[in-house]
Amino acid sequence: MAGTHPEIELIGHLRDELAPAERARIETHLAACAECRRTTTAFQAILTDLRASEPPAIHWGKWMAELRGRLESVRSRPPWWRQHPAAITLASAAAVALIALALPFGRALFEPSASPELVAFEEVTIGSRLDLLQQYQVVEHLDLLEDLDVISHLERLERGRES
Repeated sequence: MAGTHPEIELIGHLRDELAPAERARIETHLAACAECRRTTTAFQAILTDLRASEPPAIHWGKWMAELRGRLESVRSRPPWWRQHPAAITLASAAAVALIALALPFGRALFEPSASPELVAFEEVTIGSRLDLLQQYQVVEHLDLLEDLDVISHLERLERGRES
């Protein structure tokens, strides 16, 4: 009868949680099986012990004293940053070193190169003075982009030449 023992349903039987048909089937089996009766008796003892156990009484005065003692010990302890100043110093130094190493590389990544808008502006400025540049041989020796001020005053030179 090893395969037909209703071990799983024994607790439900003891706690009166089974349907009447199931309960009758279990009681019939218990009348015929000594092993299941022993198991039922053991389960009954466990359930009785579980119902009988009560939580221990709490002594509130003792509990409050323990709690105050723990709180005072936590308050009297110095903060963690004062307990480990070397670790904070090393972490700060490492952070500064990383930032110092990262700045040159970061600048190289985000530094703008010669943008087409600026080049186009310079070309437009020089192009607007192109007729004057063709008239003066002196301008051939100038670096046009660096000496833009000279180019902007070429009209004065032309007026001075005419007079």
